[in-house]
Amino acid sequence: MQTITATSLQDLRRGGAVPYSLLISPTLGDPVPVTSADDVLQGSFYVDRRSSDDDVLQIGNTTVGEMGVTLINHDGRFDSVIFEGATIQVTYHLKGEQLAGGSFVIDERPKKGVLLELRALDKMARFNRPYTSGITAGQTLTQAIQAACTACDVVTSTDPIPNGTYQIIGELEADQQYTWRQILGWLLQLAPCNAYIGPEGRLNFGWYDNTATPFELVDTAVWDSSVAEKNIQVTGIVYVQKDGTEKIAGTDDYALEISGNPFIEADVDNCLATIQAKINGLTFRPMELSTLGFPHLWPMDLAHVTLGGVTYQTYFTHVRYGSRDGSTLKSKSAPKEIKDYAVGAPLTQAQRIAVHNLVERYKESMLSEIELGLSQLNEDMAAALGYYLTTIETVMPDSSISRKTYLHDHTTLEESMVIFLLGAPNAFAWTETGWNDGNPAWEYGLGPQGNMIMQIISAYKIGAELILLSDNTNAESRIMELLAGSLTIRESLAQGGVNLVKNPAFGTSQLVETDGWSSGYTLAVLLDRFKGQTMQQMLNTLQGKTMHDLITYNY
Repeated sequence: MQTITATSLQDLRRGGAVPYSLLISPTLGDPVPVTSADDVLQGSFYVDRRSSDDDVLQIGNTTVGEMGVTLINHDGRFDSVIFEGATIQVTYHLKGEQLAGGSFVIDERPKKGVLLELRALDKMARFNRPYTSGITAGQTLTQAIQAACTACDVVTSTDPIPNGTYQIIGELEADQQYTWRQILGWLLQLAPCNAYIGPEGRLNFGWYDNTATPFELVDTAVWDSSVAEKNIQVTGIVYVQKDGTEKIAGTDDYALEISGNPFIEADVDNCLATIQAKINGLTFRPMELSTLGFPHLWPMDLAHVTLGGVTYQTYFTHVRYGSRDGSTLKSKSAPKEIKDYAVGAPLTQAQRIAVHNLVERYKESMLSEIELGLSQLNEDMAAALGYYLTTIETVMPDSSISRKTYLHDHTTLEESMVIFLLGAPNAFAWTETGWNDGNPAWEYGLGPQGNMIMQIISAYKIGAELILLSDNTNAESRIMELLAGSLTIRESLAQGGVNLVKNPAFGTSQLVETDGWSSGYTLAVLLDRFKGQTMQQMLNTLQGKTMHDLITYNY
């Protein structure tokens, strides 16, 4: 948790959007300042960080942080910016202070258009580089982690590395392929701790600390909550060795589990004792919360959450801050009954290994059959339609493989003008304007982030925070001007149920007589007085005021 003033915290507890700015520093060219008020599509900004990838606490976690934002480019203001590889520094503008929000690197250039979707990852992604050399037995833990940071061009924080004087005993297998992030995770298990990229872009180390100052969260700041029935209390650590046997420190009432670490394998008893001393007794209540926006919170933060008069202690394992939805705070850890698969009699160690190997072989065979079937189906479709088929594979930050399949009208994508995108999760799109150097300008379609490009929309009801017309004027004010002669003032409008002018002072600030309005009235009171009339009738009564006067009045 980043330190902020009491004034800033009080302001965050009142709710509302937090202003922010982005400084985009391209690899070539001058830095580009971006402000949330002028350059960003409302509600598109988010930052997502985690200290666990699944439903059980992890030791040695190195999850990559992610940031996303959509820039408004209707006037071409960002056309000359080279986004690919650019660094984005986030700054939140709190009440009376500025708060560093993190440093991220754009991993792929956005598609050209009126809206530019940027997705950026923090510097933890740099550890995905292949390992070649640099880690040997006899190094201290600090030396090994520094070697990893040097190889991946990441700077560590000035804080000492936990258990940094420990000398590594085990060796990496020479015939295996590793990434630096995989090795960093193993080194962190020796500490033991997790790692994350801090607000200034440096590698930081942390663990769940019950002596830290907790963040106090009460139900008035919580929109939605889901709380587990029982606390989790960690009682031990289990290490599964290469031969399938288990070593345990503490008890297995609720034990965390690690495996496959060559450095622990060579010194298992000593390493497990160190880990057990750090994690034993860790107690918290799993929960998921949707709250007001608190951009200063981070994974592994200690919190006291009061809901319905009951206070729970928890640690956050997943923190997401968004300009639209506020904060999503999760403390994820499966209950013992689920974690231990306690259904019927427990399996022996040999049975566990046999079942695990069988499941893995079955998954591989089924995946191969499905992939082959889909590939053949796509090829048959393409041939029947007279199109060509191309599949592009991309290695993601988590080492998974993303596949996108395209149908196109010429032998290569570069030569094609008509292109269909198939197979991306929740996505479909097509264009007639060509490949565009790998960034097709899709004319119609649905993207995996929920963005749509369509020609005509017919619907009973459409809800939106912001609608931009082709000339970038605000659709709300334009509609109000068009309907001024026929829009009837209704009860819900008069009571402030609809914020006509996008102003928080709609129902409370008084109109000033010197401006030609009736002294002492608020806009809500005026609307109530003229209820049943049209907006134009009300404005004519008020000394010939216009719709523009109403929309632009400084309440």
